[in-house]
Amino acid sequence: MSTSLSEGTPVALIEALAAARPVVATDVGGVSEVVAHGRNGFLAASGDAVGLRGRRWTSSGTGARRSMGAVGREDVAERYQASRIAGRTADLYERLLAR
Repeated sequence: MSTSLSEGTPVALIEALAAARPVVATDVGGVSEVVAHGRNGFLAASGDAVGLRGRRWTSSGTGARRSMGAVGREDVAERYQASRIAGRTADLYERLLAR
């Protein structure tokens, strides 16, 4: 669970998803770019303690947690591959140098 009030790229959440662990987090900064609500975790508004509490895994079944964890692992593996990140970085440099 991440209850950040501000977040850039949430590396800890990426690592949790890579470990096939669904996450519960506040929807701040770049969190929604990593966590897809209802797909690989749950999001609640910043400061919404009731919403966060309602998303605890204690009431969810093991099957749902495993399924969301597997989806999260697939999402991270596809999106954060070293070759893909390197390619996007190279594309950015090429666009910047072309200006």
